[in-house]
Formats: sequence, structure tokens, C-alpha cells
Amino acid sequence: MLRLTERQREMFIDKLPDLANLVAAGLVFGQLLMDRFSVAIGLLGVLVWAMGIGLAAFIGRRGA
Repeated sequence: MLRLTERQREMFIDKLPDLANLVAAGLVFGQLLMDRFSVAIGLLGVLVWAMGIGLAAFIGRRGA
């Protein structure tokens, strides 16, 4: 199990949604630049985004 200090946990909680937003931008909005749109890849982007936000909320609530 990964043990984080309070400062590391705060930093992780702060930066994880930013990473989730980058994944969503790459998988969902990046397809708009291509000549075709894949629904499966778009849904994967939304799913990974939701998991990142949920994980950040879970860790934040667990640490409180």
C-alpha cells in the first residue's frame, strides 16, 4: 500500500483532476481534429475522466 504524507496527499488530490482533464482532452476533444470520431474512444475518455475525479474525491474524503 502506498503511504503518503499529508503534503503528498494534498498535492496528489490537487493534481489528479488536472491529469483527468488532460486525458479527456486527448481522447475526446482530440478526435475532433481527426477526420472521424470513435464513440468507444470518446466514452473511454469520459470514463477515465470520471475515475480520476472520483479517485481524487475518495482520497480526499479518506484523508480527512
